[in-house]
Amino acid sequence: MRILIAEDDAIARMVLEDRITQWGYEAICVGDGSAAMKILEAENPPQLVILDWVMPGMDGLQICRRIRAQSEGSYVYVLLLTSKNRKKDLLEALEAGADDFISKPSDTNELRLRLNTGKRIIKLQNELRYQITHDFLTGLWNRFAIVSMLEKEINRSIRYEKQLSIAMVDMDRFKQINDKFGHQVGDTVLCEASSRMMASLRSYDAVGRYGGEEFLLVFPESGQENARQICEKIRLIISDTPVPLQEGMIWMTASIGVATMDHGEKNQIDDLIKRADDALYCAKENGRNRIEISVV
Repeated sequence: MRILIAEDDAIARMVLEDRITQWGYEAICVGDGSAAMKILEAENPPQLVILDWVMPGMDGLQICRRIRAQSEGSYVYVLLLTSKNRKKDLLEALEAGADDFISKPSDTNELRLRLNTGKRIIKLQNELRYQITHDFLTGLWNRFAIVSMLEKEINRSIRYEKQLSIAMVDMDRFKQINDKFGHQVGDTVLCEASSRMMASLRSYDAVGRYGGEEFLLVFPESGQENARQICEKIRLIISDTPVPLQEGMIWMTASIGVATMDHGEKNQIDDLIKRADDALYCAKENGRNRIEISVV
């Protein structure tokens, strides 16, 4: 696990780095609050932070407040280092968002135990976050999470004048699979289809289970033709190889509706999803196992 150490005293910083490295952590060290905040606001920041209360740039409390003001991203556990020991000061630290504090100079055993506590809380927070944002069966993003991602990508697309496309994917005749082989086999088929879709996407695309056997895919910076090509890859990887089960070889196909954002749409997210859903309906009506494109 990575730990960010923000301490302006060079000797104290070296001592902390040496200790936590011996305990198996990876240390990222900075000497002022502004540098610490820059790391925390970058992509994939450390989730465990040791902050000195008094630092140049930004102090520990300012960093705590800024971290807690951010609603996105994984939970960051903050251990505040301080020589302050008045009850009023410690209450102020907790109110600012610090999870724990330790007096300077820090006791080695106390620091190790408090870091262990931080690790446990981070683990629980990550598990809870996963349960809230992921579909329990397929492991994909759930409906709430994928729609939230789409909303962010729409805002980003408008801000930077980039293209954005989405697709609605629905497994064909899925009820027949459930009726003939049972829901356990149906669940296996859904999981296999999910894995194949994930394998077909670019690193910055996203897919979530929208409901039942229907999936929502988000293609940032993609026009209609690019999205169609990705969806054709998905359609083929789903239909070309059966799922081998004890019950036999289960063949599956999917119908797909694609919509590209029109920056003139008034209610972008609702309009975009509806157009993709209408295109999906056309794909079903026109024979299934095909892609239909929404035309504005």
